[in-house]
Amino acid sequence: MAKTIMPLLSAEASGKIAKSMVFFYWKGLNVVRKYTIPANPRSVDMKSVRTKLAALGKNIAAMTTAAPAGKIVTVLKAAAPANMIWNSYFVKAALDQIKSDAVFTAAESAYASHTRKDEFDAAAASLGMSDILPGVTFSQTVSAGFQLYLGAYAAQKLALVGTTNYGAALSGWVTKDITSFAKDYTTA
Repeated sequence: MAKTIMPLLSAEASGKIAKSMVFFYWKGLNVVRKYTIPANPRSVDMKSVRTKLAALGKNIAAMTTAAPAGKIVTVLKAAAPANMIWNSYFVKAALDQIKSDAVFTAAESAYASHTRKDEFDAAAASLGMSDILPGVTFSQTVSAGFQLYLGAYAAQKLALVGTTNYGAALSGWVTKDITSFAKDYTTA
């Protein structure tokens, strides 16, 4: 049952009316919309997109944003266009590169064959990143190390410059590069 206060003057309303309309407060406005039951498709394509977004989201979660922010956050804030926040800029840059499953699989193969794969794994563990497991929501396992590798991949594609030369090809990254990159997540 909807609760209304001065309904004809649109002062305030909240709740639903008989599965037809929903009244609610949103961004400073009283609004009304059609009542719908949200869909949550579990298609293969949707699970693939959710997996990629989750992998990138874990990178964002590992970055220190409280003052003093990690070096990579500072660099991303400076690089992001005026109409975009830094974390959206980071995720968009990465998704633009890995949106096709073929490219994502190629990046996964490059990570698996990287001579310093174990160091990506250790750095991701030190940042508190955890594996993404397949199931109802996600399509495949994405290791914490591969998530960090995707973060490095995005930084490289954006040609960011921090402690590490993020623009250098990932295949050439050595221990120092990986350690510096992970450190940039937490240290100003």
